[in-house]
Amino acid sequence: MQEENNLIEPQDTDALRSAKKNIIAGALWCIGGLAVTYLSYYFAKPGASYRIASGAIVLGGFQGLRGLWAYLSEVKSDRERFGKGLALGILGILAVIGLGIGGWKFSHKDDFRPLSVEQKLDYDGVGLHVTIPAGYEAMKAVVKEETDSTYARIDWEAASDTRLFHTTAVLVCYPDSLVALGAQAMADWLNEGMDEVEAYFPDGFLLKPQMVELGGAQWLKYAGISDDIGCVNICYRTVRRNSEIIIDLYSYFEGDRPGALYERENQRADAFISRVRLDD
Repeated sequence: MQEENNLIEPQDTDALRSAKKNIIAGALWCIGGLAVTYLSYYFAKPGASYRIASGAIVLGGFQGLRGLWAYLSEVKSDRERFGKGLALGILGILAVIGLGIGGWKFSHKDDFRPLSVEQKLDYDGVGLHVTIPAGYEAMKAVVKEETDSTYARIDWEAASDTRLFHTTAVLVCYPDSLVALGAQAMADWLNEGMDEVEAYFPDGFLLKPQMVELGGAQWLKYAGISDDIGCVNICYRTVRRNSEIIIDLYSYFEGDRPGALYERENQRADAFISRVRLDD
């Protein structure tokens, strides 16, 4: 009879039941906080802020650890239950830490890695030379061959935490005399494609297309809002060596009015273009 009694599992006390509830609730709060943080970061627009559920993570972790400590204190006289509880507690802690580290690495795998030095874009094919300041990621280049419906082009792109630099050289075989004819002839030629640009800015322009002279070159400049990616786009277009050169400078807005952001970024954009060198 004594042996049968030893086989009966001891009943949980109120303190044990409370400890288990704290362990489970704490784990759920902690994992839920990690999930909210990851999803907020994953769906945030480029340059936008995201939510870190630090309260749920920290308080959930504290509640879980407090429950584990209470559980182990209650069963310390039962070596078997104490050993199982300690092992499961350690595994749970390691699992939460692993989820946190794994989620952080996965969500940041596409993060930009800014360079601490300037970058040079030199493309002799169209005589284009651009200096990108420090703080941008390594520049990427994509070459697109000519098709029946599109011209051959080369795209360069680099991003910082709040800005995106994008340059396109479209090899369209413009007349050699176009630049020599002057700013108005160039503006007329470039304005022929503005219908597509107007469709890109359905809310209108922050700056209507106009010719400006920067760095000794004539540029068709305009600016608008790109709501799809939440940014102000200041664009410069010119012609050199039979090709059209397009430089787009994007600045992301978060909690700021696009018009105010344009006013702040306009001089910065002009200064950037003034440093662009175009060979004859």
